[in-house]
Amino acid sequence: MSLQYIFGGSGAGKSTYLYNSIIKESIKNPLENYIIVVPEQYTMATQKRVVELHPRKGVLNIDVVSFERLAYKVFEEVGAADYPILDDTGKNLIVRRVLEQNKKALRFFGSNISNTGFVSELKSVISEMLQYDISVDKLLDINKNVDNKSLLGMKLDDISLIYGGFKEFIKNNYITSEEILDLMCRKVTESSKIRGSVIAFDGFTGFTPVQYRLMAILLDMCKEVKVALTIDISEHVNINEGIESLFYMTKDTVAHLNRICDEGHINVDKVTVGEDIVLTRFAASKELAFLEKNIFRPGLRYYSGKVNDIVMYAGITPKDEIQYVSGEILKLTRLQGFRYNEIAVVTGDISVYGKLAANIFAQNDIPYFLDQKLHVTDNCLVEMITAVLDVIEKNYTYDSMFRYLRTGLTGLSDENIDILDNYCLAVGIKGRKQWSTQWCRKFRSSGITTDLNMLNELRLKVMEPLTELDKELKEADGNVRLMTTALYKFLVGLHCEEQMSLLAKSHGDEYRQIYKKIMELFDKIVHLLGSEKVSVKEYNRIMASGFDEIKIGLIPPTKDCVVIGDIERTRLDNIKAMFFIGVNDGYVPKKSDSRSVLSETDRQKLKEMEVSLSMSVREKAFVQRFYLYLIMTKTSGRLYITYAYNSMDMKAILPSYIVRMLKKMFPGMNVLSYDDTAKEHSYIKIPKTELEWTDENLAKILADGVALKLYGKELTGSVTSFEQFASCQYAYFCRYGLDLSEREEYRFAVNDFGTILHAVIEDVSKNIKRNKKSFVLLSDEERRSLVSESIHAVADNYGNTILKSTSRNEYLIKRMEDLADKTLWAIGKQLADGLFTPDTFEKGFLTRIEDLPHDVSFFMQGKIDRIDICEDDENVYVKVVDYKTGHADFDLFKTYYGLKIQLFTYMREAIAYQKKKHEGKNVIPAGLLYYNIDNPIVETKQTDDSAIEELIRKELRMKGVVNSNKNIISKLDSTEGTSLNIPVTVGKSGNIDASKSKVLTTEELLAVGRYVDKENLDKATKILDGSIHINPYEKGNENSCAYCPYNSVCGFSEDMPGVKFRRLEYMSPDDIWAQIKGNEEK
Repeated sequence: MSLQYIFGGSGAGKSTYLYNSIIKESIKNPLENYIIVVPEQYTMATQKRVVELHPRKGVLNIDVVSFERLAYKVFEEVGAADYPILDDTGKNLIVRRVLEQNKKALRFFGSNISNTGFVSELKSVISEMLQYDISVDKLLDINKNVDNKSLLGMKLDDISLIYGGFKEFIKNNYITSEEILDLMCRKVTESSKIRGSVIAFDGFTGFTPVQYRLMAILLDMCKEVKVALTIDISEHVNINEGIESLFYMTKDTVAHLNRICDEGHINVDKVTVGEDIVLTRFAASKELAFLEKNIFRPGLRYYSGKVNDIVMYAGITPKDEIQYVSGEILKLTRLQGFRYNEIAVVTGDISVYGKLAANIFAQNDIPYFLDQKLHVTDNCLVEMITAVLDVIEKNYTYDSMFRYLRTGLTGLSDENIDILDNYCLAVGIKGRKQWSTQWCRKFRSSGITTDLNMLNELRLKVMEPLTELDKELKEADGNVRLMTTALYKFLVGLHCEEQMSLLAKSHGDEYRQIYKKIMELFDKIVHLLGSEKVSVKEYNRIMASGFDEIKIGLIPPTKDCVVIGDIERTRLDNIKAMFFIGVNDGYVPKKSDSRSVLSETDRQKLKEMEVSLSMSVREKAFVQRFYLYLIMTKTSGRLYITYAYNSMDMKAILPSYIVRMLKKMFPGMNVLSYDDTAKEHSYIKIPKTELEWTDENLAKILADGVALKLYGKELTGSVTSFEQFASCQYAYFCRYGLDLSEREEYRFAVNDFGTILHAVIEDVSKNIKRNKKSFVLLSDEERRSLVSESIHAVADNYGNTILKSTSRNEYLIKRMEDLADKTLWAIGKQLADGLFTPDTFEKGFLTRIEDLPHDVSFFMQGKIDRIDICEDDENVYVKVVDYKTGHADFDLFKTYYGLKIQLFTYMREAIAYQKKKHEGKNVIPAGLLYYNIDNPIVETKQTDDSAIEELIRKELRMKGVVNSNKNIISKLDSTEGTSLNIPVTVGKSGNIDASKSKVLTTEELLAVGRYVDKENLDKATKILDGSIHINPYEKGNENSCAYCPYNSVCGFSEDMPGVKFRRLEYMSPDDIWAQIKGNEEK
């Protein structure tokens, strides 16, 4: 009975010394058993290493095992493995079930049960209790010493309840993976193979309490126990300076083992390796040897020689880092004789750098292996199972149905799923009843055809397997076994196993493993919970908890490949060049995951009570330095350190403190930047870099003849379309050239609100005129009756009766009725104050403007909400009114830039229309006005109805611009002072107050109209020339991308280099008038 320590720094040769000594002894004593225990993920690599070192290239009496595998070997010999082992997936399932059964009794965690990841966190705490030898009874004793009303007291109450329920559930049926060693401790003394054997431990940084308990037994049973530990040979191994020490874990392990040896009177021996640098990993590199001896040690030392084997690179983004790494790997392999398997890439955050590196390596034909366990929750088959359970649970909601269909495993083509998706979204199909009955609604948009026969065929195809599953789940009456069987039949019916096999051919081994993993989960659910009764909702949560714990491990596709790995997980051997990438603050050292059922404060309180649990965040931060030390000293030839100034979303990030430390340690180190290496590595292929936003890559003009084919021989413009062209040419091209439009939705949107109000006002207005009534003389009762009748007629026939689909929409009918009534009331009041009368409503026009090149005719079309006129002997005065549900006003600046041309386009048409009706008379523009539909609420202390009415009318005053002629203004509004109807204020002198009025002369109104006409003609010419420039404008805080539906098409973003808005140059009104007049003179 003896314990031998093998001490040495990283790369000193401890493992080699240990394996050689075991091999030598095994050859000398062929009848004795030799066992090497290593962490689970290292077993295969260690077996390979031992075989390579063995002179006979084979082993008979040497076993390489993990702790768990050693336990199984003992159980096989002594017959103790009676119960099946419960893995993390099984634990999750049971914890979820116990939580559901006890949720009403939980004092603290009752509201957290449905939170994402909570079950896994609670399972981790239970695993921690098992791992650190804390039984339910011990936990209850601990809780007696805690204030029952404190947060910790309530948490421990809940944990005790769930822990006790968990233990009760598995009692006499299962044991957990953490209890394997506890059982081994009770059974190992019966093993003849272990007694008298030699056991070596390698690759461990420390042990758990139950592992120490097992090692105490092994030290008593075995001939010799060897333990290889990493520590600088100059360190005093028996003096532990605390957690701040780099080798704290090693010293803590030695202290534990020494205590065991003292109690058992066991001899302790030690061997140190690494004193001769020639025998270490760093024999060929003085810089790396200096790094191993000095990094993270107190008192900074400086390397004075030339630094060739450590290189630092600073990139702009992580993508630049990988570009540099790819270039260097190709240089090392092609020019310097390196093999790919002698190169490793490690990172602190493999979720950020792993896939990025894999993608770029694949583009450049660099063989790689991404050493990362894959979560199955992203797999399409897992997504389909959780989605179909959502469908049943949530009664066939739109989201759950198309989440299910979009998995691509339902037998429908993507095109057919798109057709179904568009239809269901447009006509509001949701719920089992609507999916089970014949569809007869049609698209609201007249431009979309509705093939009801095809749609109903697709509906039946979708519903056939779902109906069967739904039926069987109901018949199961909550029995978990029957529900799982029904789900299995559903998967078989859709040929999911065959579909996964086909996907595996193009998507890799993950898809080959997934079906088997899911079947294993089904078996576990049936074995663990088969006789339980649960609802579909609870069954869905249980299934999701099971999927959360399933991970798929992959093996390298070839021996000669670059390993891309994580600081803590990846095992590296015989590495000659290592790239440590992403050495930025937050990645290195890695941020601790603060999500835990027990907070840091809770753990500190328990530690003060001498309750041993896993390390705190602070302790983990210090321990991470040890892992960094190990990983940075894995290479024997070259070390590359890279970091970035910006994250992938171009947010500034800081380099890690390690970068600053290395710069100080190696003042002669070469620090490269993107500019230093960009030209050298320009041949490296980076995905999508050819899509860079440059003038060369952007099409600004369509090819000859394409525009003509798109728009035809008759180019029909409208106010909306030409304002869109002025806002952004590419948006116009998408909407009117490619006819891209947003999907129709079965909902009452803002534009529906305006459409119905326009329809009601038009209907009532025409009714008044048809019956030769007057807006002014209409009584309140008559007006309300007309509005009510019209609004309900429109609502009954609007958009597949969408207005009757919800209580909210029915409330909107009443709101729109009030708004329409208030609008017609205000129209009557405004007309009563002037001499103008309505002439026509919703006047449509399609006017031929001019012939363009290529025999193209240019038309303008639109609809004028209202034209009012006033006549005298010689003149007809025209007022154009447009109803708006927003807040619109005249803006000369926007009119000049073509962003607001509606009123002037309408006035031109209104004048032309009146000239035809009143031949021989002068037709003069009187007002171009917006009426902003509203039902304002005013604050006032007034009690007089007329005063309150005046305040309301001020809020409803029309916006826009009117003719500055006083005679015309008096016809528009005969009242004095500030008008309640138009944007005009007349002073006491009888003159117009220009600062409070929006007026233009007749000539100015006509000049702006002519300017707008000319600009419309210019736009039409550019459209036919094929101009599709991505040129969104910006004016102050306003820009044309704010509500543009085509941003995902053009990809315009100021975050991209070289991308800028078209900033509209500020111009004063005088400058604008000068430009307009100058254009007229030309």
